[in-house]
Amino acid sequence: MQGEVRFPNYALRELFLCRGVIKSAGDYVKLLEKFMQTVDFPPYPPAVEVLPLIAQRAKLLVLAHPQRLFMDIGEKEFLRFIRKYELDGVEAGHPGNGRDGAVLYARFCENHGLTPTAGTDCHFPHEYAVKLGEHYGKPEWIDAVMARLADAGTP
Repeated sequence: MQGEVRFPNYALRELFLCRGVIKSAGDYVKLLEKFMQTVDFPPYPPAVEVLPLIAQRAKLLVLAHPQRLFMDIGEKEFLRFIRKYELDGVEAGHPGNGRDGAVLYARFCENHGLTPTAGTDCHFPHEYAVKLGEHYGKPEWIDAVMARLADAGTP
């Protein structure tokens, strides 16, 4: 349970089952409870350390799943965050934003010279057939993404 990215719970549970660490899927929750009584999960590294490293390698730096941050800090602070970390866009069309959220974030991008994107991420294999490809993006957004990539020197 160390490092910058944690294994998803289902993957750890399956690994522990296969290796005989636990006898049933229900034992996984008990193991985690015991684990959390003795140690905390390692913290994610702060954005101030990670984003500059990503920006050095990225052609387009986009904030995924903006809804929680936007709602927690408000539009003015959200824009300050975007500018501070030199982000290029916002995942406006993620299904978690809803249709109204997609409009809100797309308008935000348009007002501030950012690139809206849309995408879906699946956390579990059973979601692939149901969720993969679902989004509230607009077809012209891909043109904007491709133009930004071309401007960044990507073939």
